[in-house]
Amino acid sequence: MAYGSKIEGSINNSKLAIGTLLIFALVAFIASLFFYFASLGKLAIIIILFIIFLKTKNYKLALPKLSFTKKDILLVLYLIPAGILIYLALSSVSLDIIKTPWQILPRLYLPLFFLATLLLIFLLNKKNSAPALAIHFFIFFSVAAFVYKFGYGFDQFVHEATQKYILDFGTITPKPLQYIGLYGINIFLNKTMGIGIEFLDKFLLPISSGILAIAVFELAKKSLNIKSPIAILSLLLFPLSYFIVTTPQGFANLLLIFFIFLSLNRYKKWFIPLAIFLIHPITGIAAFIYTALLRWKRKKMIMFVGALAIPLAFMLLSIKSSGTLNLHLEFKESFSHYWSLLTFGGFKQNFNFWLDIFYLAQYLLLPAIIILALWAARKYKKQISQFPLHIFLISTASFFITRIFIDFSYLIDYEQKNYPERIFYISILFLAPYFILAVQKMYSYISSPPPFKGGARGGSVLKLFFACLFALLITTNFYLTYPRYDDYQNDKGKNITSWMINSVNKIKKDASDNDYVVLSDQTISATALKIDGFKKYYNTPLGEVFYYPIPTGGPLYNEFLNLIYNNAGYRAVQNARTLTGAERAYVALPSYWENYEKIKEGLKVNMEVLYEDKNIVILK
Repeated sequence: MAYGSKIEGSINNSKLAIGTLLIFALVAFIASLFFYFASLGKLAIIIILFIIFLKTKNYKLALPKLSFTKKDILLVLYLIPAGILIYLALSSVSLDIIKTPWQILPRLYLPLFFLATLLLIFLLNKKNSAPALAIHFFIFFSVAAFVYKFGYGFDQFVHEATQKYILDFGTITPKPLQYIGLYGINIFLNKTMGIGIEFLDKFLLPISSGILAIAVFELAKKSLNIKSPIAILSLLLFPLSYFIVTTPQGFANLLLIFFIFLSLNRYKKWFIPLAIFLIHPITGIAAFIYTALLRWKRKKMIMFVGALAIPLAFMLLSIKSSGTLNLHLEFKESFSHYWSLLTFGGFKQNFNFWLDIFYLAQYLLLPAIIILALWAARKYKKQISQFPLHIFLISTASFFITRIFIDFSYLIDYEQKNYPERIFYISILFLAPYFILAVQKMYSYISSPPPFKGGARGGSVLKLFFACLFALLITTNFYLTYPRYDDYQNDKGKNITSWMINSVNKIKKDASDNDYVVLSDQTISATALKIDGFKKYYNTPLGEVFYYPIPTGGPLYNEFLNLIYNNAGYRAVQNARTLTGAERAYVALPSYWENYEKIKEGLKVNMEVLYEDKNIVILK
């Protein structure tokens, strides 16, 4: 396929996977050019299609021939639990608030996933089944897409509204300096294949993760002499929670993994790093530094500049966002933060057998990945490039420089550590080739004739133990990848529900043609964004202000926080009306807030109840 080596006859799964990811990068690049210099309309789509045709016209695409052998019995055995897993996730869709997918998925879901993983390991030990590998990656990352009917998180809905606006008008002002690459991919798929933006925002990344798995195996097979896809399953031990929802950060990280393995096959072009940058600049800067290290001779200078590149970018962001450069010195805090990320906050025993095992594994997993990756990088340094390791070290230095010196106090409290954490998780991705190589070496050792007493029988026991342990670790990380509400962790994320949609529509109907402003939380605001997009902005002395409290850190959200935490009461509502000049003001207060009753009764003194049920009260 595109950019692949020309071959006779049909394209196999591996070539198709590599070509698909390269086409995604191509679409991201060309669509971004049209967006910034013209508009992303019909002409742009036609030209993108024409360029893809030129790049792929010499390749024949044919369906693979279907045949059945004894080895395919394992494939059938795997597909049965895999199909049940997908069915159970699809049938567990929720219209209400859920704190974690695990509260509504059947209790047998994790044991069934363990069984499917174990069967897949047995299958891949006998046969290189690319479809089965892709299906398992899809299952691993698609639970949120299935379970959360209207989507999960907040950022997804901002991206969705932006893409729908660009679909209607071809552009948006002001033109953002990031994310357009992913928007271009989704809009291209929408206009050429008729796939809805909502579907793409939920499923594009989980589907692409399966494509990535096939591509990585093909590339690692050539560059690292990886003989079995079993080693590729070790990617599922990495912290990849970004992959459960299609966001620019997640998709950029996926393309970065692809680029790292592509570079091991002597690919050094700037094209993919540029596409990654146009999707998300933080990941893109890391990709640029890596490419410079691959191409240029002055390695020490590149490493020095590279360590400073992302911190300098954050300094510019600070100046742009707050009008000043905010700095601080937090040496001790930065090292504590790094250790917390490395061990996921440390291990605490709560005497729940399975959860103790899961969280102990979480505590040890990242340190083990780093240790094994460093061991493989050193022991097999003649077999594998050391440049990804250099970028891991550079990115780690960037994390500490950013965390020690740059003050993100202009962001809301719980977002201030977000940017350094993104650097941390990007740095870990550069260890993927070494860790996969380490797992391959361990697998090869176990698969070879056992050197200990017990002979072949003892070797079979060792293989079975390895398979069960590997499947258990993957199942553990599967559980830990999603939001959790258990004895160890209480994730605070909320999801859009049917009653939230109903509430936003009630306010809209009551306001009719009058200008209005609403004080509510992030999730209700995301619901309004999903329903009506960027419907209304007010020109204020503080700049343009959206009629719901978006973004966090904006003046309306600050008033909502004053209402919730500072007993501001009706004064917060008056401040919102004064700032925007709106004719009407509403408060949409969900009942899950801890001081819900007190706030509601206080507001009733000056406001009337428009609607109230067990989930929410709307006052005007």
